[in-house]
Amino acid sequence: MLDDLPVRISYKDCFRVDAVLAGLDGDKWLYMERGTYLFHRIAAGSVIWRRDDWLTGVLERLDNLPDSFWETWMASCRRRIDHYLGDMSAAVLKEDGLYYRLSLAGFLQSVTEFLFAVNRVFEPGPRAYTAYLALLETLPEGFEANWNSLIREDPRLPPEPDGPGAVLAGPLGLGRARDAEGAGGGPRRTAGGGRRRADEEAGA
Repeated sequence: MLDDLPVRISYKDCFRVDAVLAGLDGDKWLYMERGTYLFHRIAAGSVIWRRDDWLTGVLERLDNLPDSFWETWMASCRRRIDHYLGDMSAAVLKEDGLYYRLSLAGFLQSVTEFLFAVNRVFEPGPRAYTAYLALLETLPEGFEANWNSLIREDPRLPPEPDGPGAVLAGPLGLGRARDAEGAGGGPRRTAGGGRRRADEEAGA
């Protein structure tokens, strides 16, 4: 308890973290971690006590990730985005509201992870997504309005009259985000620079 509020303590095995870090030059880490949240926790956390320089070495590794790391992660996000778009289309055809909403949730999370990756920022926990998204430097044109149209409460299925298939290239404009990332138009910030700025402004 902290100030009468329950606090969850999560222990991370150093050997497991080392194993994940060893796979960052390829795609092996994707089989051990669902995303970059572990890296965010390590990079954004406050050190209260340390036994040795292990954490210093980990932070240095995370602050100097190669472009190949981000490219691999973005490719994984794109595959999941396409997968969930297919599920959303199937749900509309079946008029299955639950299936649609579950697919939409996966789609929104995958898009969020993709946008963090484009900006070279580790993803925070879902409860901080909204605050961190507002701080990202590279977002598709008209993103906020179209994003809000997807997350609003709406009994229609799908909420957008053009259907879920238009979401990727149209309302969210992810095609333009990909072009900016591929052409080097987006910020080439290190994970360290990006996460420190985001943490400071979000009050994390």
